[in-house]
Amino acid sequence: PTSAALPTGNLTTTTSYQAVVTLNGCSASSNEVTVTVNPIPAPGTATAVLSTLCSGNGTTINLASNTAGSTIQWQSKTTGAYADIPGATSAALPTGNLTTTTSYQAVVTLNGCIATSNEVTITVNPIPAPGTATAVLSTLCSGNGTTINLASNTAGSTIQWQSKTTGAYADIPGATNAALNTGNLNTTTTFQAIVTLNGCSAASNEVTVTVNPIPAPGTATAVLSALCSGNGTTINLASNTAGSTIQWQSKTTGAYADIPGATNAALPTGNLTTTTSYQAVVTLNGCNATSNEITVTVTPSSTPGTAAAGSTLLCEGDATIITLTGSVGAIQWQSKTTGAFTDIAGANSATYTTPALTVTTTYQAVVGSSGCTSFSNPVVITINPKPVGGNITPASSSICTNTSTQLTLNNYAGAIQWQSKTTGSFADIPGETDPIYETTNLTVTTTYQAILKSAGCPDAISTSSVITVT
Repeated sequence: PTSAALPTGNLTTTTSYQAVVTLNGCSASSNEVTVTVNPIPAPGTATAVLSTLCSGNGTTINLASNTAGSTIQWQSKTTGAYADIPGATSAALPTGNLTTTTSYQAVVTLNGCIATSNEVTITVNPIPAPGTATAVLSTLCSGNGTTINLASNTAGSTIQWQSKTTGAYADIPGATNAALNTGNLNTTTTFQAIVTLNGCSAASNEVTVTVNPIPAPGTATAVLSALCSGNGTTINLASNTAGSTIQWQSKTTGAYADIPGATNAALPTGNLTTTTSYQAVVTLNGCNATSNEITVTVTPSSTPGTAAAGSTLLCEGDATIITLTGSVGAIQWQSKTTGAFTDIAGANSATYTTPALTVTTTYQAVVGSSGCTSFSNPVVITINPKPVGGNITPASSSICTNTSTQLTLNNYAGAIQWQSKTTGSFADIPGETDPIYETTNLTVTTTYQAILKSAGCPDAISTSSVITVT
């Protein structure tokens, strides 16, 4: 170079310069100029602990292998040109919480010489909208379930439902749809949805499903489980959960129906005419339980009817037929001679033929069944003993005309009626009913006999006695 100005070109090492000036063959050297060349510092390598973040999170960028003794100035940009980060002069750069993708580089300086590190870009993904969880039912009875729906979460995000009864949430395996069927719950449970997109997650609102226990329904018992039509009983409920309300129900056929106003533990059934079943529905905090079923069996009322005998007065050893009319219900004939009535085995028809009777006997019919009975009128069959004719002993069997004699009746039974005849048939002697008979004054031979009577029996005839009149 021969010009007064010397461009040195790019130097990589310290270099000295001088100018040799020549005039008319004569030369002279200028002073020496040394250009000191400092090396460019090694910028090192920048690396991020995390290169992808969710919005609102941060990471650390570390610079390594830069020239010892060099100074560091971190720079960042989201768009456009890099700008210094005030105070960011350490090898480790905490980014702080980021909400947008950001690039970083380090400017390294030594002896006035600068080098720039590699660029590190931290990709920041937005937090997805978690949406809103709502339960179809927020209060349940134990053993029931509901559905929880998630709406308005970010499109394309994935869902993972979680639940807890106490302590920390835990994932529900396979619960990844917007609608969560809780299944049957036995305890109060809280649910939330974890919504994830590009590795970033957000939790929905909490939904608590309150589970109320099923109350103990208690045990229903009837004071009487079998009744006659037109009577009633009381059904009592015991051992149901304290504080629960009671609603009694009944049915004769078909489905149960509430009994209006029947809300006490003791239920008077009122007078029943048909078999009826009862149960109690016990309620606490909207949860119901049903007691055992109690059936009160109602037997129809009976009608005793009227008993009448073919004959109420019989002779010893005779029988009669007793007929029951107008009865409703099963029939059982009873009899007694003294004391209490007793059943007659096999006597269950409307007509009853007595055996041969020897003593006065009373009969009645018991009509009905299962303790629902009524009694017919009693029928007394009076039994009279058979008459015995006996024998006549005359004081004298031969008398003079216009005189009398005395007849005595012995060994007889029954009511006496003396009879006499002179010829033809015997005829009653009016008023003569004593066992000793004084004849009138006789003028002709006369024959006598006594008729022995007992009501209901054929008459008996004594021996005859002939009184000869001379």
